[in-house]
Amino acid sequence: MKKLYRYLINYIFVCIVVLTFVYMLSNGQLMLLWNNFKSQTTNMKDTLKGSATLPHIEVTTAIPTKGERQDSVPNGGIELPATITGNNNSQTSKDGYDTVENTENVKPSVTKEERHLPKSGSGKTLYLFPIQYYVGGPNHLYVTFMFTVRMALYLNRTLVEIPFKIHGTAFGHQTALTDKGVRNCNGTFDIPLLNNIVDTITLEDFKEQCHNKVDAVLLARPDYISQTPMYGHHRNGFQELFGIHLPDFNTQSNSFSYGNGVGQQFEKVKCLGVYDGNFFRGNREINTDVIKSKVYTYLQRAEFIRNTARDIMQIVCKKKPYVAIHWRNQTGELSLRGNVGEEKARKLAKENKNAEDTVTDILALMKDHKLSCLYVAYPPLSKAYFSIISKSNLPLLFNKNSLNIAIKQNLPQETDKVFRDPYMMSLLEQEICYESDIFIYRPKVSKWSSFVVQYRQSLGRYCLAFEDLPSWKPLEDIQSKRP
Repeated sequence: MKKLYRYLINYIFVCIVVLTFVYMLSNGQLMLLWNNFKSQTTNMKDTLKGSATLPHIEVTTAIPTKGERQDSVPNGGIELPATITGNNNSQTSKDGYDTVENTENVKPSVTKEERHLPKSGSGKTLYLFPIQYYVGGPNHLYVTFMFTVRMALYLNRTLVEIPFKIHGTAFGHQTALTDKGVRNCNGTFDIPLLNNIVDTITLEDFKEQCHNKVDAVLLARPDYISQTPMYGHHRNGFQELFGIHLPDFNTQSNSFSYGNGVGQQFEKVKCLGVYDGNFFRGNREINTDVIKSKVYTYLQRAEFIRNTARDIMQIVCKKKPYVAIHWRNQTGELSLRGNVGEEKARKLAKENKNAEDTVTDILALMKDHKLSCLYVAYPPLSKAYFSIISKSNLPLLFNKNSLNIAIKQNLPQETDKVFRDPYMMSLLEQEICYESDIFIYRPKVSKWSSFVVQYRQSLGRYCLAFEDLPSWKPLEDIQSKRP
């Protein structure tokens, strides 16, 4: 009888272990534990080898390093409040777009077989065409594309590889909406990696399959087209640039759908478009934690960009951890465009004063935690910041110009094309910031930064706002002389 009880207990124990294993596998937790184990093993090896690791930085919320959160806090560290933590809500910029969305529960998971989404039942391939809102800069388009990828995953549709336009400041605004002002999707994002979760089709193949037209369009809200002329502008632009015909809202209103139940009205439509996917950011159906985690994991910059960024920073920072900064001064940009008034000049002076004062905080942060390498990214019209921080005489201080000089003899010749192309260089700098151990940025003034922050936050990498550095002051508290 005792043996029977013993066998019964062992049988129950084995069942519990098996069920736990199956549950963890289905929820992606097993892979997460394995990744954590590999990360800890790597860190142990690095410690035994004597390699440099990033010490924990004393903040109100612990700063996670790549793949690991340390518990010890060194004495004498600067107390820097954190603005991007797991339980933060989305920040919204003045134009109404989310700059940083909540990624609290986003964890890497996913295989292509895990698509939990309903199929159309028709047996034919269904397509989703991103009708990009070609008004903002490239990063607005990246965010829009990210939401459209989520929609394609939810609807189980094949996504069209839509080109992206260059920034108007890159080669002159006159080229931004011409065929010379667009770049291929597969040179921006890693399409083979994305294909692990979403099938894609080139623009030319889509035109062949759909006879150069989009049959119906999904909208995030009903008034979006009727109250703005932009759809008509883009309808004409897509026809001129890409030879794609979009439905006319005035004569084909039945070809448009909006509201809850994304895509249900057009679930059997072969060639479906979505207009400005960014406006679906509040849709619960396409923004579940499972879908977000998959897209954050598999929508990455092109492999060549990722590899180049890694190789460059290993060379210039001597394989040590580094800090990255993205600075944008919108007031300074307006001033350099000749749009200067007395009030703007006062605000510019205050912004520059904050920039100068926070250099001390950044240097103290780096000194306390033995970080010697700093990369500074900025748009062309905000270059004055690098002159300010250059006065610190940091030995390992780089921007895109000094970076090119430093690595010219150490990387393949094809890398040079990145530095000669503002569009590619911007992607490279974003990847550098994404891979940094600490990222310092200006919130709510740059979608460039916001796109980096969203991805870093999803992985638990620390981001620090300039406005939360101890020396930063609200502009109204800064005394400035009459310009």
